[in-house]
Amino acid sequence: MRTRLLVFITLLSILILLAGCNPNTYLSNMMERMAPDDDEAFAKQYFSALRARDFDTAKRILDPQFVKPGLEANLTKVAKFLDQGDPLSVELIGCNVFFTPEKRRSSLTYQYHFTNSWLLAAITIDTAGNNKRVFAVNVYPLPKSLGELNAFTIKGKGIQHYIMLLLAIAIPIFILVVLIDCIRTKMWKRKWLWVIFILFGFGKLSLNWTTGQFFFNLLSIQIQLFGAGCIKQGIYAPWFISISVPLGAIIFLIRRNKLAEVKPPLMEQKV
Repeated sequence: MRTRLLVFITLLSILILLAGCNPNTYLSNMMERMAPDDDEAFAKQYFSALRARDFDTAKRILDPQFVKPGLEANLTKVAKFLDQGDPLSVELIGCNVFFTPEKRRSSLTYQYHFTNSWLLAAITIDTAGNNKRVFAVNVYPLPKSLGELNAFTIKGKGIQHYIMLLLAIAIPIFILVVLIDCIRTKMWKRKWLWVIFILFGFGKLSLNWTTGQFFFNLLSIQIQLFGAGCIKQGIYAPWFISISVPLGAIIFLIRRNKLAEVKPPLMEQKV
């Protein structure tokens, strides 16, 4: 009965980890809460001024250190990207806010959808008291939406993608099988420590699903529950698949027979 209960709790934990709400909806709501309302309004004002080629307004609210000869030519280049008619949608997809004793700096990234094109527009706004200035602005044309570019899809992927995906599925299954075996194995001490040891994978190798680039930090010690993970760090950010070495499960399998052979200490009989 006790073994069945432990197995049930383990399976329930996995289901809870795999279940959840739509990550895009959650991340979108979080992004909107993070972005200061006044900075969002200020950013839209600045982009509107550029689209209308109102360069006097654009210069006036730009950080003075960047108001130099040739600025208008650069603003004209930015305006050409933004001036493609009324956008079908404008979506906040990135937000970072930093505070110092002197000011607040907000970096906001928007995705513009025009009739025949997509555009990424990033702006950095410094706020000191009631004074706001644009510190940086950049625009990047996109071949299609970031949602499509960074979608989790199997089509057109390389061999490294398939290997990582296979391992990300196989390692948790392997850990689960060994975990159940550990729970069912009769050991007379430290079983709960073995259960915890088996649950985690050690080290972390990550793959950017969009670019196929690997990431591995030799200088950090990282662990992952069930030895694998899948995460994205923004609404339309790329997915990262990660795997870890199921060290605890491997060591348990090697030592299983010896652990099962250990007998409990004899109880002293009361006279």
